[in-house]
Amino acid sequence: MGAPPTTLPAPPAAPPGEMAGFTEALERQLVGARAVEFVTRHVQPPAALYVTADDGLYCLVSNVQAGLVLNLTATTLLPDGRVQANSWQMAPPSNGTQTPYLFPLTESFLLNVSVMPAGSVRYGQVWIFCTIRRGGLASGVNLQTVLSDYLDAYGGPTWPGSRIRHATEERGLVIQTLYGALPSGQAVTLTMPVWARALVRSVFCQLNTSATVASRQVYLDLLDAAGNRMYRDMTEPTVAASSTGAYSWGLKLGTAQSAPALNYLVRSLPEVFLMPGGQLLVSAANLQATDGFVNVQVDYEQWFHF
Repeated sequence: MGAPPTTLPAPPAAPPGEMAGFTEALERQLVGARAVEFVTRHVQPPAALYVTADDGLYCLVSNVQAGLVLNLTATTLLPDGRVQANSWQMAPPSNGTQTPYLFPLTESFLLNVSVMPAGSVRYGQVWIFCTIRRGGLASGVNLQTVLSDYLDAYGGPTWPGSRIRHATEERGLVIQTLYGALPSGQAVTLTMPVWARALVRSVFCQLNTSATVASRQVYLDLLDAAGNRMYRDMTEPTVAASSTGAYSWGLKLGTAQSAPALNYLVRSLPEVFLMPGGQLLVSAANLQATDGFVNVQVDYEQWFHF
């Protein structure tokens, strides 16, 4: 008679949370031997930041883009294991001042925070600072900064992983201001808002003089908020009556150049920052009420100044 059929022992009962019959030996047959083993139960949450019901996301937004809407999102892992997605919207004014927001959180692990604009935004137009705050909007304690950066149409900062930057780091917003022709007798002026600082990169203008006899001497001033002169470039030669002089300043051109016969001067600008309330001024000694600056354009780089 043949040998009785071999009866294999029943596999041990699977621990809670594992499929019945799926043992370590069977796993090795399926995926092969490996030197590394992974914990599959009682795993720590994939987050390093735990928040309570007393905490919230506190955001400060500075913006110069009209009609801006920002979408702020945060994903949290609740104590019962559920993952919860949160989203809020912010519509800050476009006057450049800081606007605060506070969004409540539930007790949970904070997995990520990100911000995205709803429309087209240039880098340098919007700055956001976001932190975990315990307390109210007007008063509270900031526990940990999660976002601090500019954003643009391609996206915004995301936590974790994004750098924490100051608003005056790296490049700023490049602005080209075309004044065209100014009213007769008026100087070229550019004044910084109370929330901004700037580095002037180039200035171009022409001065058309009237028939009034006088020698006009064009100059460029950089002034602080109190009107104190930080820098002056007094050009030569002077411009006579019924004449035109053209002037072009550029950042760090080196030695200033001039071509008196053509009444066209190329000048160098220093790396001097205009702070909040500071002013760029282009005018002329003996400027007459009937003289006029035309074809005026000023290019500068601007940052939010906090």
